[in-house]
Amino acid sequence: MKKMTGTEFVEVTPELASEWLTLNSCNRCIKKAVVNMYAASMERGAWGITGETIKFGSNGLLLDGQHRLSAVIKSGATVILEVRYGLDPAGFINLDSGSKRTSADVFGIKGVPNAHNAAAATRMIMGVKSYDLKTLTSELIYDFYLENAGLVDLVKDTSPFYRASGHLISHSRLSAYYFLMSERDSEAAQSFMEKFSYGVGLEAGCPTLHLRNALIKFRLLNNSNISKKGEHGHVAKAWNYYLKGKKIKQLRFPRSEDPMDF
Repeated sequence: MKKMTGTEFVEVTPELASEWLTLNSCNRCIKKAVVNMYAASMERGAWGITGETIKFGSNGLLLDGQHRLSAVIKSGATVILEVRYGLDPAGFINLDSGSKRTSADVFGIKGVPNAHNAAAATRMIMGVKSYDLKTLTSELIYDFYLENAGLVDLVKDTSPFYRASGHLISHSRLSAYYFLMSERDSEAAQSFMEKFSYGVGLEAGCPTLHLRNALIKFRLLNNSNISKKGEHGHVAKAWNYYLKGKKIKQLRFPRSEDPMDF
């Protein structure tokens, strides 16, 4: 690549798009639906100047534009694209793009294992901690992940629980609950999760038994999982009862209630 700074319009052929994509060493996974949509527009000759640029870093690597370049290849068309060169790679997370970059994309770019679940769990934890989810950026979610050491191995550590529980709770949400419980009492959180997931050591009146039964019953009766608020409310209530060593006859979470703190 000759030009290293500035912006220009380039006639991008499938061959050039393919060449540029070889410079895509740290980008996100391709979303086929987005590529197909763009390609269909290019095949019809309906693709115009959108204001979105193909972006290259000062290191020569492709930072943004892989979906448009993949669409050029799929369509077989030559398309005029605006290309910008010489950007700071450190600012990559904050770049806008034709296909919006999610926190899961950013986690994947940064090499976080189980990126999708790790990002979803982190975002849920921040929501429980009263962060305004509407204002959260992918960078803030990633920064929170880095600042909380317990999150790094969280998804991996909860994988056995997720499998053993029969997927009663999604992997990301189970990870978030485990983190929140562990902040209060790590040993009790481990015990709670083992009983809930494996269904062992459950005595009559045990909150984890009632939690399992409530989630299983809801799935059987409704052929679906419980709502997120209902799940949160049941888990938080069962956890609080468990910490107090309280035996219960039933576990209920009325819709009018707000979930208890962990």
